[in-house]
Amino acid sequence: PPSPIQMAAAFDLALATTQALNASGAQVALVARQGMNLSQYGVDFTHIGFAQKIDDKASGGQWQITHLLMACDTRRAGLYVDGLANFLLEPLSRYQVQLVIPGKVTQKALATVLRSTMPHALLEARYNLVAHPYSTREQNCTQWALEVLAAALSGRAGAQRTSLQSWLQTQHYQPQVINAGRLHLWAVDWLPDDLINLDEQEPQYLAQHQVVTTTANSVVRFLQQQDPQTT
Repeated sequence: PPSPIQMAAAFDLALATTQALNASGAQVALVARQGMNLSQYGVDFTHIGFAQKIDDKASGGQWQITHLLMACDTRRAGLYVDGLANFLLEPLSRYQVQLVIPGKVTQKALATVLRSTMPHALLEARYNLVAHPYSTREQNCTQWALEVLAAALSGRAGAQRTSLQSWLQTQHYQPQVINAGRLHLWAVDWLPDDLINLDEQEPQYLAQHQVVTTTANSVVRFLQQQDPQTT
């Protein structure tokens, strides 16, 4: 469980994030946090979710975040809807978030997708921290977010993962190439297959001790390319 100091830091960050979201005037935003410190690999934020403002009397205009997490007890991925404080109570390597505000048209499209059955339809319970962006066998949290975003941007309501991944390729989505290093790739062999496996990584990258995967960096970059109104 988080320490009192970690809890205080999480609640302070949640309050600051809520204030920033309210000031933006947005109804839907992307929020990224950093769990493990992977900055040495060029990964600034390791986890991302969709924040929605709930405008009803019961919630008082609070923000909820929909995101994918792997459950430690089952080692399976699932979708969770958390308040900002709970979202930030996970062990974080730094108490900082990245807020990304799409343009109003994209916000409306995302709100429609998030209210539908699409988020669950796009979920693959087999988790892989470094899932290949065009794998349908496994998934990580940022890949799920990318595919939800693709459903909104493409207008392909009800599309399957293969269809959305094909659309991403036509739109020149660029995944992140991570220079893992020989030692770290060797260490992967000792980790459980339901956390990390390299079966679907491309041999030409593995030969250079690299992995190709979806990261928060690449999701945000793609959104900015597709929607110039993104801030």
